[in-house]
Amino acid sequence: MAITGFPSGGYNFQAKTPNITTHAISGSTAWATVSTVSGSGLLTGIGQVVGGTAGTSALKITLDGNLIYDSSLGVDYSGNQTLGMSFAHKFNTSMLVEHKIDNSSGNLTTTVSYLTN
Repeated sequence: MAITGFPSGGYNFQAKTPNITTHAISGSTAWATVSTVSGSGLLTGIGQVVGGTAGTSALKITLDGNLIYDSSLGVDYSGNQTLGMSFAHKFNTSMLVEHKIDNSSGNLTTTVSYLTN
């Protein structure tokens, strides 16, 4: 299956700069920004490590002002857990990744990998 939205000559990954950002929250139930980018690039992956008592973690991904992933209903966990997702989503103007956890005794670390010009 071809990835659409790339230049007709293909996507030159060698001309891109790899980036990794990590953000951790503990005891906070508010949305927090993990990564924000102004400009173009390619979202390549997101990993989360949740810990503490049972609860729910949530993740939002917004590309070019469009919400493309919203797990506001959350991912239930019952203690320490690791989650990961691979992507190949191109963005032209912006990328925003946010996360939160639903209980004040849990902790959440989210890592985002992406390429930029």
